[in-house]
Amino acid sequence: MKKTTVFLIAILICALTGFISAPKAWCEPASVSAPENIEGAAAPDPDSKEFAPKQKDKDPFKVLLTPPPPVEPQGPSEKDRKIKTPVPAIEPLPIKVTFIVGSSYRKFATLCLNNKIYQMTNGESEDSGLFRIIEVLDREVKIFDSRINKERTLRLNE
Repeated sequence: MKKTTVFLIAILICALTGFISAPKAWCEPASVSAPENIEGAAAPDPDSKEFAPKQKDKDPFKVLLTPPPPVEPQGPSEKDRKIKTPVPAIEPLPIKVTFIVGSSYRKFATLCLNNKIYQMTNGESEDSGLFRIIEVLDREVKIFDSRINKERTLRLNE
């Protein structure tokens, strides 16, 4: 047998022996309904005293202190507000497309940035990572400008 089965059988045997040996008073309903009918009712406590207020007209349960009004949260004052200066707009790289050459299979573009000339094709990027060529078309070049984190289209001789 499994351990759980043996354990459950042991619990059932203990419960049955407890009910068999239980006094009959536990099984029968109580016939007394009010505490006055119980023989040997509790006697009044000899140390207890009757409450006698010093002033008869004073209410002992009257609230003497009123709670303070709830605190209203204050909005931020003008001194707390910091005036944010507008962030200066970041200008894109000053790249110019000067020449595009090649066939439909592969095209090269000549780009000029800060008086430095780059000859690049699709997928190439500048050495320092300022821009990357996405696609070279017939009259324009699509680049990814890392300064503004945006894709740009540069037209030939603009």
